[in-house]
Amino acid sequence: MGTGPVEFVVVEFPGTGIDPEVPAAIAELVAQGTIRVLDVLVARKDLDGAITVTEIHDLDEGTRTALDVIDGEYGGLVSDDDAALAAEAMTPGTTCGLLVWENVWATRFAAALDAAGGRVLARAPIPSDAVDAAFAALTD
Repeated sequence: MGTGPVEFVVVEFPGTGIDPEVPAAIAELVAQGTIRVLDVLVARKDLDGAITVTEIHDLDEGTRTALDVIDGEYGGLVSDDDAALAAEAMTPGTTCGLLVWENVWATRFAAALDAAGGRVLARAPIPSDAVDAAFAALTD
C-alpha cells in the first residue's frame, strides 16, 4: 500500500488559544478518511516577541482539550527548526499550529503511480485568492 502525499501546514490564530472549531474540522477530515494527522506542534509568540513551543501533550488544558478530538500518530516530523521558521512569520500575540498530515484520499493514486514506475515531477498549492479570482473571471 502506498502513502498519500504528506503536507506541512502552519496556521496562525489571534491570542493565546486555538478556536475549538478548527481541530473539530480536522477531526472530521480524519474520521472521513480524508487525512491522517502525523504530527502537531503549537507555538506562541508573546507581545514581546518571545516564542514558546509546546508538544501537544504539554499544552494547557483548554488547548489540549480542543486538540484531543484529532486522532493521529504524533511524532518527530515537525522540528524545532520548523517552529523557528514559523515564529519568524508570526505576529506578536498569536498562537500557531504546525501540522503534518497525509492526504489519505490520494493513497490509491500514489500506489498506482508507483506501480507504473511514474513519479510526481511537481506539486504546489494554488493560493485560494488565485482560485477565487479564476472562478470569478469564469462567471463574468
